[in-house]
Amino acid sequence: MIRPWESALGFVHQIGMCWLFIGITGVILRSIQLFFIRDLQTGLVWAIKILTDPFHDIKLYHKAPLALLRGELIDPGIGREVAEWEEEDEEAEHEELPRMT
Repeated sequence: MIRPWESALGFVHQIGMCWLFIGITGVILRSIQLFFIRDLQTGLVWAIKILTDPFHDIKLYHKAPLALLRGELIDPGIGREVAEWEEEDEEAEHEELPRMT
């Protein structure tokens, strides 16, 4: 499977193809293992999750490099949701509840 290479680019290409083969083989064998341990659905769902994770990660983290270049080491939106919940709780505490007669 591995042919001799003439340049650094050929070497990198061969290593990349080896890793691609190892990755595909790993996903297939793990899916087969899950099929025997659990059921067919578990094996297929796991394989689909592994194959789609890179796309989901790109969607989640595509803005991260630019934020790091701006010096933002922590996500500015982390505490925003908690603060909104606290405001809603405070407003709810001040509302008068209907009285039961």
